[in-house]
Amino acid sequence: MRVCFVQKSAMSYFGVMSLAGYLRDGGHNFTVVIDSLEHDAVAAIVSRQPGVVGISVITSEHEWLIGMCARIKSALPDVPLVIGGIHAVMYPEILAETRADFLCRSEGETVLRGMLDALPSPGGTNACMSVPGLVYRKDLAASGDLVLNPMPPLLPEITWEDDFDLYYSRYPVLAKDEMKQFLSQRGCPYDCYFCYNHLIKQRFKGLGRYFRRKKPEIFVSEMQDVVERSPTRFISILDDLFTSDRQWLREFTILYKSRINRPFLCQIRADHADEELVSMLAESGCFTACVGLETGDEKLREEVLNKKISNEKMFIVGDLLRKYHINLKTGNMFGIPGETEEMAFKTIELNIKIGTRFLGAAMLLPFPGTGIEKIALEKGWLKKPLDYRNLPASAYDESVFIAPQIPLLTNIMSIAQLSVFFPRLLPLLKKIVHLRSRPLFKFIHFSTLCVRFIRERKLGLVYGIGFLWRFRKSL
Repeated sequence: MRVCFVQKSAMSYFGVMSLAGYLRDGGHNFTVVIDSLEHDAVAAIVSRQPGVVGISVITSEHEWLIGMCARIKSALPDVPLVIGGIHAVMYPEILAETRADFLCRSEGETVLRGMLDALPSPGGTNACMSVPGLVYRKDLAASGDLVLNPMPPLLPEITWEDDFDLYYSRYPVLAKDEMKQFLSQRGCPYDCYFCYNHLIKQRFKGLGRYFRRKKPEIFVSEMQDVVERSPTRFISILDDLFTSDRQWLREFTILYKSRINRPFLCQIRADHADEELVSMLAESGCFTACVGLETGDEKLREEVLNKKISNEKMFIVGDLLRKYHINLKTGNMFGIPGETEEMAFKTIELNIKIGTRFLGAAMLLPFPGTGIEKIALEKGWLKKPLDYRNLPASAYDESVFIAPQIPLLTNIMSIAQLSVFFPRLLPLLKKIVHLRSRPLFKFIHFSTLCVRFIRERKLGLVYGIGFLWRFRKSL
């Protein structure tokens, strides 16, 4: 059966590539259509003559989802349309707001296989109503009440490789990217209040092991297949916590160094870092290690964000990375409930002190139902619970919170990377942030973001700007 995946953003989605890789031996044909890279996305979908259309979506794309579902169903009224992705898993009720037929609220591999097995049967679309993990309307032809099928067990292991050709064959611009991105794991073992992971754990509780990972041999083989067939100067590993298993990392280091041998970027935790771990990263070719610093105020980090890592640990990881000549990049949030101007500048000052070279900064953008939403309501930073329909498209310039200091904190966020590039400017920047000129601060933020993105990944100037511009078109 022909399956057409649809998405908004101009990047390779790991969930979609995993679905195609998992089901590649089932005799099905998979293709993808990226709305932001097409002149007419619906015409491209129709030209594929799909038997099923799957649309993958994140929460900030909710309005786009509604419009795209309507356009697809108008063009292909008899083709089953199913919604998937993190937005669907977290908020399955969104099905009622769209013209889609089904929604996947579990891991997609099991659910899509069930659909593809059911559709050729005499019952056709109706046969899908028994597939575990699907959501549908009681009356498929009307906007009736939703039925949530029981959840299937989680897959015990990830034993297959993602299908990168799904994207590269349709969009050569993605294949030509000098920076390739990979993902070895699912989930995160921690429960930070600002992240959706603790919500997903609740959804999947009792269904099997949540945190899983490809074996090093599978992961490196996947990389090797991509590197040998497309230009690759740099690799970005997007695991939430790349260094969670040291034995896994030892095996990866040997394989990666002998078969890939490209500089790479990865995520680590400050309270995991010691001499042994950082030396392994250096040996394997790590160029930049990303650490979630989040805020320079320990109380905010531990009590509001539920991330119990001390500033002392941040100094230790900074020293170790510097010793082994690995660049330190940090992730930082501004506009945290309870944050003051002084606290925000403590974040910048801590980054300077620990030797941060690349500072990632954004306004805190919580999702409905997360622990940070509850705290914001208690502190009066929200008047009512968050609505996924009204979230900003970007965390770089907007905040959902109503505290009077939000405009100032947004300005401080915008000059954070500049302060790390040029620490001597900090006294002046502390005065400038009080100016009421968002265009100025937007320019500062985007300019320093471009420079940071290019440097932390060893990319060329033209390529780096092109990549960011293409990603911008997806917003």
